[in-house]
Amino acid sequence: VGVVQAEFKAGDAAQQWKLVKSGEFFRVVHVKTGKAVEVPEAAEDATPLALSAGKDAGDRQLWKLTKGDKGYLLTSKATDKVWDINEVSADDGAK
Repeated sequence: VGVVQAEFKAGDAAQQWKLVKSGEFFRVVHVKTGKAVEVPEAAEDATPLALSAGKDAGDRQLWKLTKGDKGYLLTSKATDKVWDINEVSADDGAK
């Protein structure tokens, strides 16, 4: 199961995430399932992020938060690449 964009629904646990501190980095954990966002093994540019119940993914589940102009950048410790919405899509289901 991958991470996709969806229309905001107030109070929907499927859209809630918590940041769990791990040294100077964070794990991004889905509130409803307890699964963490990770970069899949052998990921290339535009590879969709995955959810994983495992905690053995090491750096693939660690993210650095950097304050930007209008929010935060999430940068993978494993790949040094940031979260991005495919082709700046506003559509539900965009990866």
